[in-house]
Amino acid sequence: MQTDRRVNGTRALFRAVALGVLCVSSLACRADQASDRAAIVAQIKASAERITGKPPQERRYTAVNCVAGGVPAGSPLWNSVLADYRNLPVQDCSPTISEPAVEGGHLTGRALLLLPTAAQAAEWIVSACEAQGLNGDPLRQCATSVLKHVNSQNNLQFVIAGVITEPNEEGYLKAESADPACKKLSNANVLYSFRDGITVRLKGQPRTSLRTGVEGGCRPNQPQDLAALIETDPEKVAEFGRVAGLSRSLYSVCTHVALPADDAWRKLVRSSMVAAWSSNRYSMMDAVARAIAAPKGACHY
Repeated sequence: MQTDRRVNGTRALFRAVALGVLCVSSLACRADQASDRAAIVAQIKASAERITGKPPQERRYTAVNCVAGGVPAGSPLWNSVLADYRNLPVQDCSPTISEPAVEGGHLTGRALLLLPTAAQAAEWIVSACEAQGLNGDPLRQCATSVLKHVNSQNNLQFVIAGVITEPNEEGYLKAESADPACKKLSNANVLYSFRDGITVRLKGQPRTSLRTGVEGGCRPNQPQDLAALIETDPEKVAEFGRVAGLSRSLYSVCTHVALPADDAWRKLVRSSMVAAWSSNRYSMMDAVARAIAAPKGACHY
């Protein structure tokens, strides 16, 4: 009986020691993972700062000639195009660039903007990749790829409403891209219309870009009433929702929902950005990470 008690006591001691080692090992693993995550977030933030600039420096090309302090609290815009963006730091900017192809030699846009910080972008991106079950090097690789995609799409700029410059050729139709006169101006800048983070064709406009068609050599136009364009309703909504840079067709595949119609797509892109602004998670970015991290044949770019 005494021998049995000694054996049982020894076994109990071994179990306790083993459990203690397991707990310590688990804690160490969690600490290592937390350390890895912090390093990855810091790396992605540093990369994002090369896009956004470090405050108070701003590098994004739309954030020029901005109203000090953002859109004033008493602006009527809060009751129209900004109604869903209340309490967010919306900027009102009027970037001007040199463009010899337009009369006057320069193009001036105007846009109501949300400009995510590098820290926000890093958290959104890393959290999105973590949601795919990644950690360590796969997490780092996913986050790096997602940031590269987002940068190529929009440089971490969310245009709520207005017109900003992009290369002329981005909006060419097939017949226009083959036209000799249009080809000569393919590198020219032209103003494009946006609403709720998506390229749109405004009512009364023949295309998303403010330029002539083939008959005018695809020449850029400088509109005189930029304020009116900000509040003009869209007639047609394009594919990609910023800042995640997610197309509605890929959104449909990745989330297993029907392809959203124009109004529904605008609402999804808008509401996801508004919700993300005060969160470390951004649902549209989750879908992008899923597309980039998924194996071939699944939801992917």
